[in-house]
Amino acid sequence: MRADQPTFGNQKYLPSLPVPNLDATCNQLLEWVRPLVDEDSWHRTQSAVEAFRRPGGDGETLQARLLEWARQKDLPNWLEPFWEKKYLKSRIPIPINVNFSTVCDHTPETVKLGQIRRAVLLVRLALEFKSLLDREALSVDHSGGQPLCMMQFKRMFSAARIPQRGIDLIRSPVSEFQSTSPFEKHIVVLRNGHIFSMTV
Repeated sequence: MRADQPTFGNQKYLPSLPVPNLDATCNQLLEWVRPLVDEDSWHRTQSAVEAFRRPGGDGETLQARLLEWARQKDLPNWLEPFWEKKYLKSRIPIPINVNFSTVCDHTPETVKLGQIRRAVLLVRLALEFKSLLDREALSVDHSGGQPLCMMQFKRMFSAARIPQRGIDLIRSPVSEFQSTSPFEKHIVVLRNGHIFSMTV
């Protein structure tokens, strides 16, 4: 893997997402739960986790099934189908709880621009970012010196969540169902209850 690869140039070299071992998962659950519960609940949680991970228990059975699931050749990220299903079934408000958002720093320069000029600045910066993606000139993200998967960026633009009963659909340039064109030339502007398509 090279550090100077195009944005999506390392994808085929990335290892599959590893499945954490059962003890690590149980220990992390206990660590996360501890500050949230009282003593009685804590002891019951500890007992339930210990029963779950004992040899021959449900934990071993489920861990074996998860490892089998993760070995599928066409599944580089065993967690993605579960995560996507959870995301698409959720009925909490999307804009403030799930999706990314962008804000301008509250500096004297941006404050004096006013709302419309700040919106224009955000649009311009978003389009510059999209241009980097389209040209695969965006630097690859790294963690601990290792390149990270960049595929989430392919769903950042030209994408829509389509409401459905039970579980919604995602349309994006990489969707298996009704993929969209990554080369759209418009944005959608909402203003006073009106929706405008604006060529950019």
